[in-house]
Amino acid sequence: MEWVEIIDAGGEIHRVEARAIRFGYREAEFPVQGIVVRAGFRFAPGTREAVFERMRQVNEKRRASQPWGERTFGSAFRNPPEGPESAGELLERAGMKGEREGGACFSPKHANFLVNQGGATAADVRRLMSRGQSAVRVSCGVLLLLEVKMWGDFDV
Repeated sequence: MEWVEIIDAGGEIHRVEARAIRFGYREAEFPVQGIVVRAGFRFAPGTREAVFERMRQVNEKRRASQPWGERTFGSAFRNPPEGPESAGELLERAGMKGEREGGACFSPKHANFLVNQGGATAADVRRLMSRGQSAVRVSCGVLLLLEVKMWGDFDV
């Protein structure tokens, strides 16, 4: 990425160079508050065939390791910065892989993905996430932080 354009609360658009953005693990700190509306990228040159082959490889790896084609919202928890284990590995070690709460379950394929197996409610998901956090805290001594943003009130 070379730059982003951000619209602020007053409707003004600011172009921010990438060097002015502080990037962290799945987050960025921008010098202007607002919503990113455009971004500029510069890619290395390559042939159409090479690009499609790389895309095929990436998708093949994802299909092999993630619940591809299932109803998920992606990763439930952030990987702990202190590593070396990922959130999925910690959840699996804590015995949460495949665990259910109502219509929601931790994926049997990748424990950090919550799957809606049909009829899952927000409360089911929240209870299951809470159980996962507790199990990892007790068995591994690590507090998993949510990857997703939770809105609203939930009966847990």
